Amino acid sequence: MPVAKIFDIPTLDLKIFDVTKTEVDEEVFEFLIQKQDLGVLEICLPQDPNDSLSSSASASVTSYSDVDSDDTIILQRSPASTKREEDSPLAKMIEDILKKKPGGERIMNEYARTKSLTDARRRDMVAQMTSDHGTSPSMCVKEEYAKGITSLFPNLADPRSKFGFEHYYNAEDGSGYLAWRLKFVQKGASEGQKKTLRQSLTGGPKADRGPFTEANCLTTESLCCEAIALMKHSADEAIVKEKMKQTFTYLQKILHDPVKSSEIFTVFPRFLDIPGMIEQDCNLLFGDVTSAKFLEK
Repeated sequence: MPVAKIFDIPTLDLKIFDVTKTEVDEEVFEFLIQKQDLGVLEICLPQDPNDSLSSSASASVTSYSDVDSDDTIILQRSPASTKREEDSPLAKMIEDILKKKPGGERIMNEYARTKSLTDARRRDMVAQMTSDHGTSPSMCVKEEYAKGITSLFPNLADPRSKFGFEHYYNAEDGSGYLAWRLKFVQKGASEGQKKTLRQSLTGGPKADRGPFTEANCLTTESLCCEAIALMKHSADEAIVKEKMKQTFTYLQKILHDPVKSSEIFTVFPRFLDIPGMIEQDCNLLFGDVTSAKFLEK
């Protein structure tokens, strides 16, 4: 292309525009370049120019400007290339953080090997952020991390979104993986504080005790709810007592919940109509010997 030869630019799919933003083709360019009143032309490089291209093109423009003329050539990079240059310091920031933090090299090695990151490695990246900025970093910090992550690890960018990093953090609505993960971390920290507070209590009816467990004890809330629904309407006391044993750990969780504890007889109404239910729970909670002492008193 003539413009590439004139300005010593490698042959690429260049776009040339005049002052009215109208694209100039090869024939028109050859005509315009011979005019004394050329005016201002904009030469737009393709989306992925090499760094060497910028320096060579810049040098060419300088040499051309030495000519006795008031005309100007403006060499522009594409928006995608400009964005990549703006985000490169953020990518360097993420890289430096990963290199100095424990587990950071593992994250970089996994991406280098698979061009992706597992959920565990993504969680590790959030952990790196919280170690420096706490569990409630500012909106600016979260956005910088999102840009840096997708710039350092381009395969993690979302090609369907406007900028590619919104699925990690979108400042417009506060959504994205970073925001979601931070909420989870905050919740875990809050529950950890409550657990520590409860463990600091010693003795008394509100003190936590290790509840009785059996091999057949139900471990999920859905299974416990099924058992509770069954014993609410069962006329067989043996079945009710067996289901009460199976849901004992679930019952203890409700008892230690400040909100749900007042509903204990609503959830377990068979305490009210079957004799021996409270005694059975005491045996499970304290053991037969201690429970017998309570009954003696």
